[in-house]
Amino acid sequence: MTALLEQFYNQSGFPYMNIGSQKYILPEVMSYTNLGLAIDRSEFDKAACGIAQALDSGINKIINLPKSKIAEYGYLLESINLISQVSTNNLSLMRLSFVINREDNLPVLIEVNSQTPSLNYELESGTVLMQKLAPESAQISIEDLANCLSSQLHNLANQLGKPLEECNIGLLTCDSPEDIYQMNYYKNLIIEQNLGKSCEVVTNLTFGFDSEGYCCGNLTNTRYDILFNWYPLEWGVKESFGSGESFARLLDNGINSNRVAIFNGIESFVVQNKNYLVFMQAEDLWPKNVQNYVSDSYYTESELLTTQGSNSNWIAKPIWGRHGTGVFGSVDFRKFWGDLSDEYYNNQDCIYQPLWASKLFGNQKATLEVFVYKVSNQWEAGGMGLRLSPDIITDASASCQMIG
Repeated sequence: MTALLEQFYNQSGFPYMNIGSQKYILPEVMSYTNLGLAIDRSEFDKAACGIAQALDSGINKIINLPKSKIAEYGYLLESINLISQVSTNNLSLMRLSFVINREDNLPVLIEVNSQTPSLNYELESGTVLMQKLAPESAQISIEDLANCLSSQLHNLANQLGKPLEECNIGLLTCDSPEDIYQMNYYKNLIIEQNLGKSCEVVTNLTFGFDSEGYCCGNLTNTRYDILFNWYPLEWGVKESFGSGESFARLLDNGINSNRVAIFNGIESFVVQNKNYLVFMQAEDLWPKNVQNYVSDSYYTESELLTTQGSNSNWIAKPIWGRHGTGVFGSVDFRKFWGDLSDEYYNNQDCIYQPLWASKLFGNQKATLEVFVYKVSNQWEAGGMGLRLSPDIITDASASCQMIG
C-alpha cells in the first residue's frame, strides 16, 4: 500500500505529500468496524442522509425571513438580496463533520461544509491508483458523486432552457493548489461523462464578468452558462470587478437575467454559516431520529453555560471560520486559543458548542468526515474518512485516512 501511495503522489502531483513527519493521506484504509461506533454503517448512512435532508429543508425558512432578520444571523449585507431573492434549489453536496463521543461511541455532528466541501478527492479515493487502496464502498461513493454532478448539471441546463450539451461549465475556486486540484477532480468526472459543451477550472484571479454581464474565463474568454461556485461567497461579496460592482451584485444580475445558473451556490452559502446550526436547533428543525447525532449549538457562551451547566467545557467558532482559524474555548475550565493571527476571523460572531470528549486514535484527535450527495432529489451517503491531528483543533495540518 505504501508503494501505491508513493506512486499516487508522484504521478498526480498532489500538493501535500507530508504533514510534518506524517503523510497527508495515510496509506492504510481503516475498516468501519475499527471506528468502534455504537451504530452500524447502514444506520450511520441513514442518519447522515437525514441530517442532510433537514439542512436542505430548513433553507426556505431562513431565506424567506425579512431581510433585517436575515442580517441578524450574520449574513453580510451585500449578500442578503442574493439570499432573499434567489432560490436556486441546488444544495447538492456536503461534507458533514462529526466527533465520536467517548461516552457512548455515537457520532455527533459539529460542522457542515457545503460551500467548499473540501477533502472530497482525498477521502473519496479520486484516482485509479487510490481506488486500489480503497475498498468497494469507496468506489461506489465515487459513482454517487458522479451521478450527483450529472443530475444537478442537467437540472441547471433545464433551468436555463438549454440542452446541457450546449452549456459551457466553469468551476470557480480559490487560487490555491489543493482547491485547484479538487476542481480538476470534478472537471475530470464531468468530462468522463460527456457533460456539457466545455468545462474549465478558473480561480478568483482568472475569472470575471464581461461587458454584457456574463460570467467568463479571462484567459479563454469563454462565457459560462453554468458556474460551479467553490469560491467563498462571504469573500466574494466584498470584492469588485472591472465595473466596480461586487461579485454578489454581478452574480445576482446574471442569475436573475438567466445568463448563468449556479451549481453549489446560494443555498450552500446559507448552510455554510455556522449560525445556521443554531437556527436549526432554535427552530426545532432537527427530526427526532437524528437529534442524538447533532451537537447542541448556541449564539453565546452564557446560553451554553446556562443550558449545559456552569462548569461545562466549550468551544467557540467564527461563523465563517475555516481551517480552525479564530477558534477558542476552554479545557478543564481554562481558556485555550487557536490560531488568532487573522483579524478577519477574530472579528466575527461565533457559535458556542460543548467541547466533546472525542475518541482518540493513537494519540490524535479525530473528526469523522462523511460526504452526502443529492441525486435526483434524494440524499445519498458517500465516502467517509478521518481527519487526524495531535491538536485540540483539527486544522489545515490534519492528515486524512480513508474508511472502508
